[in-house]
Amino acid sequence: MRWRDIGPTRAGRARAIAGVATQPNTFYAGFDNGGLWRSTDYGANWVPIFDEQSTGSIGAIGVSASNPNVIYVGTGAGIIRPDLSIGNGVYKTTDGGKTWQHLGLDDTKQIPAILVDPKNANIVLIAAQGNVHTHTEMRGIFRSTDGGKTWAKTLYVDEYTSATELAIDPSNPLNLWAAMYQRQRTAWGFNGGGPGSGIHKTTDGGLTWTKLTTGLPAGDKGRIGLTLHAGDPRIVYATIEARGAESGIYRTIDGGARWEQTSRLNTRPNYYSQIRIDPSNRDRVYTLGSNRGFYFSEDGGKTFTELFSNVHGEDHALWVDPDDGNHLIIGGDGGVSISWDRGRTWDFRRNMPIGQFYEVDVDNSVPFRICGGLQDNGVWCVPS
Repeated sequence: MRWRDIGPTRAGRARAIAGVATQPNTFYAGFDNGGLWRSTDYGANWVPIFDEQSTGSIGAIGVSASNPNVIYVGTGAGIIRPDLSIGNGVYKTTDGGKTWQHLGLDDTKQIPAILVDPKNANIVLIAAQGNVHTHTEMRGIFRSTDGGKTWAKTLYVDEYTSATELAIDPSNPLNLWAAMYQRQRTAWGFNGGGPGSGIHKTTDGGLTWTKLTTGLPAGDKGRIGLTLHAGDPRIVYATIEARGAESGIYRTIDGGARWEQTSRLNTRPNYYSQIRIDPSNRDRVYTLGSNRGFYFSEDGGKTFTELFSNVHGEDHALWVDPDDGNHLIIGGDGGVSISWDRGRTWDFRRNMPIGQFYEVDVDNSVPFRICGGLQDNGVWCVPS
């Protein structure tokens, strides 16, 4: 039997977006089930570069700033929905995606974040979620100093607490931040929070970590997202799932010694919880979510405005150009979209055939039609 692609050319759920600081025309996008894609013409066209690997589920992309040909990929979607797409660890390329090497950590299952030391491509950290359906020690922050040949687990809370986010000080890579998330999914529901959740900081590159507490919610917490201002790394924002009015946006301006809540906005935190900051404007903050896609603040996270993208209503990844705050790339259930005017208008990429189908069937028409149900993108039918 021979198979042929009958469409539609519709993007699926994008989980990770990464740009290249020294190559402004080059971007990478990773999808729950569609593998890893690269553009070398400012996002006008995209090509798949991961199709020959044993998994197509991408959770995180880490591009080396010192050598952009070195890219680390963490597999497995970093969410806890019932429809999980798991991966099998970390992959690495040293030639820009032409060839790949599997670096192990298979049992991490889901990797939502990767950080590569901006000065040394051999130093890399990953946030591991582990098997969401059971207790496991393959959770936490793993670190390698030899390009992924060996790994050491340097931050571990317990067998029920995962790692979900990483942030790094580009001026001093020894200063790192990590978000931990206690949760477990069962056949009848899931536990989405607990005392294990929290924000941790290291000042020695990830060898030792300290849990931060001053000004943060004291009780059980859920999922947490982090972002750091590159121009002033003492400024860190977090979106924190907590009980009642304590849930929302938090900020520190002194490197984490003290935190303050700036907003109660937190849209469906267990599914989104990504926050980003404009590298050229410490007060311009973005947080992702559902409904209209994502929100922005111009006053340091005190008030937020919905930014309607006209593309889709659920966004999971945002990349802000470090050299041009007008240039944004979002990834979500609608695929990949690009803005050059700070989100006022968007260019939706329609040339990526990676729709995430949940069901396919035929109807009773003559001739029959083939129909399929997509993840948050309706039902599509084509003639046979």
